[in-house]
Amino acid sequence: MPDLKKNYTKEEAAAFVKSLRQVSEFVRILSKDEIEGKHPLTADFKQSYCYRALKKDSACENCISKIVLENKSDSTKIEFINGQCYQFFARYIIVEGVECSIETAVKINEKVLVDSIGYKELVEKYSATYASMYTAPLTGVYNRAYYEKVEKNVNTPAGIAVIDIDDFKLCNDIYGHKAGDVALQTVTQIIRNNIRSNNKIIRIGGDEILLILDGIQEESFERKLERIRSQVRMARVKGYNKLQLSISIGAVVSMTETREVSVTKAD
Repeated sequence: MPDLKKNYTKEEAAAFVKSLRQVSEFVRILSKDEIEGKHPLTADFKQSYCYRALKKDSACENCISKIVLENKSDSTKIEFINGQCYQFFARYIIVEGVECSIETAVKINEKVLVDSIGYKELVEKYSATYASMYTAPLTGVYNRAYYEKVEKNVNTPAGIAVIDIDDFKLCNDIYGHKAGDVALQTVTQIIRNNIRSNNKIIRIGGDEILLILDGIQEESFERKLERIRSQVRMARVKGYNKLQLSISIGAVVSMTETREVSVTKAD
């Protein structure tokens, strides 16, 4: 934000926002009341709470606009939103006597960093953090936190399947929890073997697995799920030869509904 001016009329603030939108992914002006969801400052801000503009369900853990208003200074942060990395900048300004934060963001990639080495180091660092937050250690697939944070409100066309391992509790009771762990690993590996790398496997419960296949047609989706079901039925669990697996699958093909609505239907 090269403009160091602090005091603006509403017209000047609108012009400043317009100029920033030419070079930024995202620009907005927030007052304290907007951050707290009390009322909008400008007519073009429709959401009750500022984080709704980012299609999030809750406030940011580290709200830089709140920090800016408290300290009357500038601030910046890096945040992942729907799998993309953004750098946010915020500056303290006053719009016709109202204390505000003007907040802007740019998507981080190799084009916006000074050198490719810095970009690689950043990606490696945050990829490790991202993996530790959103990966289930036992299976290596995404966890419930990933679904809640990243996928829940997405509404792009996709095949959505909820997969349960049949009699999973009984398996644990008879053979022990180690057998249950191996059974879960066996099923997730079979699923992984039958999907593309850009598809998503999410462990959303103990033995409940969510499968998201972007853009798949209904007939292809049905054939793929039947192949997974058949391979699980034929599989042998390493170290537990008497254990035979089976799964139950509920599925829908969604065009415009959110993942949350589709998962409820599939479940």
